[in-house]
Amino acid sequence: MYIDQTDIEGKIDATLLSRITGDDADKLATAINFAQSTIYGKLADRYQITAELALTGDNRNGVILEYALNLAIYRIYELIQDLDVPERVVKNYDDTQESLDKLNTGKTSLAGLTKALDSSGNKKSRFNWGSSTKRDNSAY
Repeated sequence: MYIDQTDIEGKIDATLLSRITGDDADKLATAINFAQSTIYGKLADRYQITAELALTGDNRNGVILEYALNLAIYRIYELIQDLDVPERVVKNYDDTQESLDKLNTGKTSLAGLTKALDSSGNKKSRFNWGSSTKRDNSAY
């Protein structure tokens, strides 16, 4: 997995995490899968994100790692009442979603991620180059 409990405990106190999840590993796994699936769904068309999500440890892209943690922590906090969710968690989630959308549309780019390739091995682009064949305007 791209992120694990140790990564999450770097952003949220282990005692608080335990209290929210009830030490249920399935709840934590669900949050982690949500984060990875969201990132994959937003970036797979533009980047070779499968390769990035397979990395572990220090090989991971720091920005993608931060996005994954923000998404997972938000999902963990969904297990408790809305009034108990820190405002920063909601803001981090919203900012992450906005950033992923910008990456997906090409409004921003992210160093360290390889662009996705099309079926002929060229980098994918939303633009097609080429032209139609010339028209024959002769009367006969």
